[in-house]
Amino acid sequence: MTDQGNDFAVTLVAENFEAFVMGLVDESVYDTSEQDRFAELAMVREGSFSPILLRAFREVADVVPDADRRMRALAEAVVHDKGFFALHADARSMLMYDCLFWLFTSFNQLRSFEQYVRTPPQHERSCTLPSYALMIAGFTTTSEPYGFRTGGYAKAFIEEWWGSRISSGHIAETAEGYRFTDTAVASLLVELATVAGEGG
Repeated sequence: MTDQGNDFAVTLVAENFEAFVMGLVDESVYDTSEQDRFAELAMVREGSFSPILLRAFREVADVVPDADRRMRALAEAVVHDKGFFALHADARSMLMYDCLFWLFTSFNQLRSFEQYVRTPPQHERSCTLPSYALMIAGFTTTSEPYGFRTGGYAKAFIEEWWGSRISSGHIAETAEGYRFTDTAVASLLVELATVAGEGG
């Protein structure tokens, strides 16, 4: 009885065992990590920003006129660390969360964590109702696609960041919603300058 009797195809991989062994190659032949890293670097260096980030850069231009360049530098550092652009619970990811929150609150009143991380359904997606998912995670509207993105996000990592910033007092609830304290903003700007190679 053969597999063919059960509708399974038989694929010849080698004439004999010796030919099979001789045809084996090192797994590195199929390793695309270096090409993937170059593609991710190109994306963070040149990818278009979401409309939300573009507006935020304009809002903070009097404080940081090159916020877009600093964000690209931080994203590039993340890719160099990991080989891809994704945010987790490491120090650079936490710094990126800080930067995104500061930019987001430059023109939005944030009343709750859930408001920030809400992923709107496709038919409700509009950059006039911004959220983390529409800012960098890659959730787009068909009319406003963007290339600089992580391709998704894990809410648990953002919750961990949020909890740490609330408990440390870096984020405080004010009449204008949740915001970084002045001290936290000053620290953030120094860290961004350092990553961008400006030394503070």
